[in-house]
Amino acid sequence: MVFLLLGFLLTGINFTSPAILLPIAIAILVAMFARAVSVYASIYLLKFQKKEKPIPLAWQHLLSWGSLRGALAITMVLLIPDDLALDYWNYPLSIKEFVMALVIGSIYFTLFVKGLTIGKFIKKLNLAKVGSYEKMEYLEGKSVLYNALKDILKDEYKKGEIKKDEYDRKLKVFDAKCLAAKEKIEKYSHRHKKFLKKSLTKYALGIEREVLDDLYSAKEITEKGYKKFLNKLENQERMLSERSVEIKSFDHIINNNIIDNILNFLHSFFGGKDKVFSNRDKYFYYKALIETSRAVVEELKKISVKDGVIDRGEEILELINKYNGFKNGAVQKLNELIEQNKDLKDSDKVFLANKIISMEKKVLGDILNKNLVTEKVKKLLEKEMEEELRKEFK
Repeated sequence: MVFLLLGFLLTGINFTSPAILLPIAIAILVAMFARAVSVYASIYLLKFQKKEKPIPLAWQHLLSWGSLRGALAITMVLLIPDDLALDYWNYPLSIKEFVMALVIGSIYFTLFVKGLTIGKFIKKLNLAKVGSYEKMEYLEGKSVLYNALKDILKDEYKKGEIKKDEYDRKLKVFDAKCLAAKEKIEKYSHRHKKFLKKSLTKYALGIEREVLDDLYSAKEITEKGYKKFLNKLENQERMLSERSVEIKSFDHIINNNIIDNILNFLHSFFGGKDKVFSNRDKYFYYKALIETSRAVVEELKKISVKDGVIDRGEEILELINKYNGFKNGAVQKLNELIEQNKDLKDSDKVFLANKIISMEKKVLGDILNKNLVTEKVKKLLEKEMEEELRKEFK
């Protein structure tokens, strides 16, 4: 809407006048210079502090060039009074029209010059090139897709949708493609073993995130525990390119977090008896860690035996052992927590009740999808069953 309004406002301004073209060109150069200074200087300071991973120079060039501007600048110009005047002002345009012409000229430059050349700029800097890590993902993605297509082909053949000769011919083609993909992955993984481990670890973290979301939806983890767990996963994903990923205990995370320490101090200073993250939060955190670790181990075992996909036994076994260690560690921590806090024994009942209620809701959802009950009946059953289960596990 701002740009449409701008089109109407600019119909009376002559942009081709030499009196305005030079100031617009100067404004564009000043804006580009300011952008470059802000990008290169700020990144240099970050690099000098050595607190962040260095940003490649090619990325800095792209950040400097990719500076699209628009609505905010226009809105600010529209706030200039129409009757603003100065004694020495001798331009054919009013002050507001002049400033607006500078702003619009700069915007048009970013849209039609920078905007249309950004793709070529990316190619020139080789930023669109697939890296070693993406190459591994690309090859593994092809392998997974070919195997999925084989499964679809088999299902269609069983249904009678495809004749046997056609099925045999296409299956032979897909088998050849699966084998070729597997050979490429094996050859590439031997040369780039670190990318293989990184890919598997990233996959494991993705499983954790998915299970964590399900646990939170089913109220099997508190909101504070969920946020802390999610923050841990995000930190581990950022660390993937720098060092091996390790899952730390809940106590370690809290004790080494400055913000959490400050919050706990303020909470106790103003009379709070419990810490910001209570023992109940810890209890459900460890429960979630057990569930996510178990899910990761199950999925990794499936990958290790899946037909047609590269045999990554050594790397998968290493990751399985690591997650089994995480699970066993969480179980030990949980038992210690319950032993030290007898009141947490009731949390087991709450956790089990939430899990059963979550399963009950899924069953009701399936019943609804099959048109066995109406939405109204489903909600009635859901409410009634939840109340009964809460009473049962009190």
